[in-house]
Amino acid sequence: MTHKRVSDQSMQAISDAIDAIARDDSLPRTKREIEKLTGLSHATVARAFLQDQAATVARWRLEARFTELTAHSGGRSPHAANVAELKSLLAQRNREITQLREQTARYQQMIYIQHVATQQKLGGVAPIGINRPRGKQN
Repeated sequence: MTHKRVSDQSMQAISDAIDAIARDDSLPRTKREIEKLTGLSHATVARAFLQDQAATVARWRLEARFTELTAHSGGRSPHAANVAELKSLLAQRNREITQLREQTARYQQMIYIQHVATQQKLGGVAPIGINRPRGKQN
């Protein structure tokens, strides 16, 4: 089964779309974005990539340029990848803060227990208040 050849005009439009995606950090690095920018159908874009790969002389180098463009982003725009990385870092830091707060609460309890034990040895218990955040109880 032979496929209809993609015109040079369409190939140029796809090439220009790849260049536009490379310049704009907010655009996703996907073939769907190429379809949007060029106004070409999914089938046409897919045929263009196949036609370019099958060519003996890679005039357009569509696949190589697209692969280079998506190598580190997984299809996301650099901006979206950066936002995801920052969200992940924030979640990690929040987990660390929670662990430190729990550890601090345990230390405060230990100090209070030592204080009560010391006061009992001396003959009187002087109650002191501990200001702990309300919420998750261990």
